[in-house]
Amino acid sequence: MATEHSKLTPDEIALAADRFKVLSDRTRLAILQVLRKGECTVNRVAELVGASQPTISKHLATLTRSGMIKRRHEGNRVLCSIADPIVFQLCDLVCGELGSKEA
Repeated sequence: MATEHSKLTPDEIALAADRFKVLSDRTRLAILQVLRKGECTVNRVAELVGASQPTISKHLATLTRSGMIKRRHEGNRVLCSIADPIVFQLCDLVCGELGSKEA
């Protein structure tokens, strides 16, 4: 049975839907897994994910707008890190058992 506390406003529902949309892309999930290990440059993220720098930059912009990651400039480098660690709780809830299941 739902409690009064569990009722979401329409704005909260929209925000939750937007977050799930952000997490629905495999490249963005791969980026989050890279950043789970710590701050990383855009070029290094691209290298580790195996995608082009422009593609990674596009996805990083989406993740930044969603508030899941943050960017900082250090000279001519852009470093990215997790801004909201709760994203890993969401990922763990959805994907937690996937790594241990046989295909």
